[in-house]
Amino acid sequence: MYGVLRDATNTGSNDELITKFAAPLNIISNVSGYASDTINLKRFASASDAQRWELEARIIPQDSGTEWFINNVVNAFYRTMFIRMPQLYIQNHGANGLSAKTPVGAPIDDPLPTLTLTNGYPAGTTTLSITGIGSYELMAGEFVRFSGDSKVYVITSAGSTGLGFTIFPALRKAKNIGDVMTYGDSVTMDCLYSLDNTFGVIYSDGILADPGVVTFIEKLA
Repeated sequence: MYGVLRDATNTGSNDELITKFAAPLNIISNVSGYASDTINLKRFASASDAQRWELEARIIPQDSGTEWFINNVVNAFYRTMFIRMPQLYIQNHGANGLSAKTPVGAPIDDPLPTLTLTNGYPAGTTTLSITGIGSYELMAGEFVRFSGDSKVYVITSAGSTGLGFTIFPALRKAKNIGDVMTYGDSVTMDCLYSLDNTFGVIYSDGILADPGVVTFIEKLA
């Protein structure tokens, strides 16, 4: 399941969540740029390299809102907190919900591999390769993260057996050979609460705490 984490620890266990997300859930890509249409409907546009993910999620009501209340009030709109990045539904995902890959002739309960970059890559790179993938394949649409970088990226093209896959946005920081790529339910998004959130808790019937819809924005380091 996906939701707000107690801290930066994220192994994929539901016990690490203090609240859980429910539908509807919106994952938004916010790209900084400018666009205008001329009178003959031609469009002129420019965009910067800046991009962040924003998440609008309904929080499942719960009968104990203590941890959520403390997290929400203490962090407010200016302190970093952490969420388990929701992965998009992708047909043929691993059945255990943790795999960023589709098994190719391997049991679905095989231990998930550790994936590392095969080369060093400068900032601005969009095509990468990894080792350690074994009998699995990457999936386009999967959110991933790299060691030494707080940014969350999405795989736009799966490549072949971990070779030549592409990501969006381009790498914000240079990567070293052997850097680990985190995937599946272990992907953490460092984020801030939106300025529009209500910092507190709502009790819908005197017992059940209903945080309602909350907006999170990715924190860019």
